Amino acid sequence: MPDVDALSLPFDEAVAFFREKARLPTARWTDIWQAQHGRAFVVAGAMRDDALSDLQTAIQKALEDGESLGDFLKRFREIVDRTGWRPRGILSWRARLVYRTNLSTAYAVGRYRQMREPDMLAVRPYWRYRHGGSADPRPEHLEWDGLILPADDPFWETHTPPNGWGCSCYVEPLTQRQVDEAGGVSERPQTPTRTWRSRDGTRTEEVPEGIDPGWAYNVGRAGDGRHAELLDGDAAWTELPAPDPGPLPLLPVDAPEAELGRRAHGEADLRAALRQAIGGDDATFSDPTGAPVRVTQAVVDHMLGAEARQDGREQYFPLIRGTVERPAEIWVSFARREDGKIGVRRRYVRLFQLGGGRTLGIIAESIKGYWVAATTYRGQGARAAKGLRRGHLVYRRPGIGDAGGDDAG
Repeated sequence: MPDVDALSLPFDEAVAFFREKARLPTARWTDIWQAQHGRAFVVAGAMRDDALSDLQTAIQKALEDGESLGDFLKRFREIVDRTGWRPRGILSWRARLVYRTNLSTAYAVGRYRQMREPDMLAVRPYWRYRHGGSADPRPEHLEWDGLILPADDPFWETHTPPNGWGCSCYVEPLTQRQVDEAGGVSERPQTPTRTWRSRDGTRTEEVPEGIDPGWAYNVGRAGDGRHAELLDGDAAWTELPAPDPGPLPLLPVDAPEAELGRRAHGEADLRAALRQAIGGDDATFSDPTGAPVRVTQAVVDHMLGAEARQDGREQYFPLIRGTVERPAEIWVSFARREDGKIGVRRRYVRLFQLGGGRTLGIIAESIKGYWVAATTYRGQGARAAKGLRRGHLVYRRPGIGDAGGDDAG
């Protein structure tokens, strides 16, 4: 099977897609499923953020600079030695799997973005499945080679390549003339399924024949769910379920690190309040994992989008920086739009003592690296955080939980 050549990738689209991925520690590759992989960077078993961050950077370098598998293998070994992370399986095999999977999905998303451009669809409204030429092909992939269907045919929802580990198949867009020359549109094939159960018993799925478990989704469409779209039409997005995190430790209640602001009156006053709190219309802070969060007037735009959000939360604008830089926890969750696109929400959770037994919980919605929502929850004591903590935990402040106790009640 030929190697994926990073230099052949659609540069701008592939790089932009991969840069938008959220790092997510996972114990098993089934911890997140199918389309969620389009929005998160995971390496099964990589629970340490330093290893995950370095691996993501290495893949980014391969995309940006066209580094080969050999270059990546050298970086992979250095990461293993430096961080102490021990990947499962033979090291060279694991490095090849990480490299090929991430580059092939980046390529798929880049191609999808190009093929879905309105001007492209107007000229080339049909797609043809092409086998990638692997030495040990799957019979179904050979059977699909040359299949021509409209770009919006339901077949592509589950069968757009890559369709499994190491799959090098691809789709090419065609004009009406090319379709006619090829003999016309194909008959959509039958898609029988088989029942698959993961080794740990956590998942049971109906998987189409010829597609590996976990790959029966359109990688390009999932990856094209750009975070910025979550700013508009929140009702169109449905949050996807996440594994039960089990009993959670109580969060500490911190004293405010800045003086609270005042209630604002009108849009101009709201914008001035944010400007004063962050030192301008635009500020970028780094969280404990090294991820940047850019705070802009999108926070106010979000508040103005619904009357219920204009509830005085601007008083807590001065706490934004501390919540990003010193959160108690960071959670990542996924949302699906009606058209199948997947988005990511990154939440920063921290509790502050307001006095009189009252507690303020701040959940900071970071989308595409931009803080777009500053939602506050006011309650009694540390249990006021209940309901804030959902999705996948990617960071917890050292020391939380050491004293015992949980938030299950």
